[in-house]
Amino acid sequence: MTLDLETSRLVQKICGDVETETCWVDTREGWTLKPKMPNGTWRNPIPAPNFGELCRLLPLIGEKMGWRRDKMDDPNEVTLNDVCDDMGRYYMLAPSPQDGMTACVEYLKKLLI
Repeated sequence: MTLDLETSRLVQKICGDVETETCWVDTREGWTLKPKMPNGTWRNPIPAPNFGELCRLLPLIGEKMGWRRDKMDDPNEVTLNDVCDDMGRYYMLAPSPQDGMTACVEYLKKLLI
């Protein structure tokens, strides 16, 4: 399970082109998930991170979004540690990987928009 197209676009806008196993590709049938191919096989692919790849990208997303690692003075401040904790909990407590990824996507979209 990967990020949906909308969230993948947000992550690409923040992080740029990152290495993922799959990507969203605009085909004649519409946007479709395809394996990442070398040498520009796909025109303008959008990286589609799975949960593991998303976890690896969180420090970069946090850096670009200006999140600190730990809370300082404001208890309502979004921190990288909070995001990692919350996403891990949402994913692990979900009844299925798909439900876990859906919960993570909903949470992440609120932070990135």
